[in-house]
Amino acid sequence: MAESSTITREMIEAAAAAIANARGGRRGAPEIRNVLEILPQKLKDEVLEDAEAALTAALATGGAR
Repeated sequence: MAESSTITREMIEAAAAAIANARGGRRGAPEIRNVLEILPQKLKDEVLEDAEAALTAALATGGAR
C-alpha cells in the first residue's frame, strides 16, 4: 500500500479499474463496472501496482504539469 496517507485503497482501486478498462477499451472491449473482480489475480496485481505508482507520482508533483 502507498506510504502516503493521502492515497487510499479506494483511490488505488478506482485508478486500477480505470487502467484495466482503458486497456480493454483499446482492444474494443466495453467498460466493465466490476472489472477488478473478474481479472486474473496476476493482472489485478499489476493494475493495482500501476495505479498506486501513478497516484504516487501525481501527488509527488503537487499537480504540476
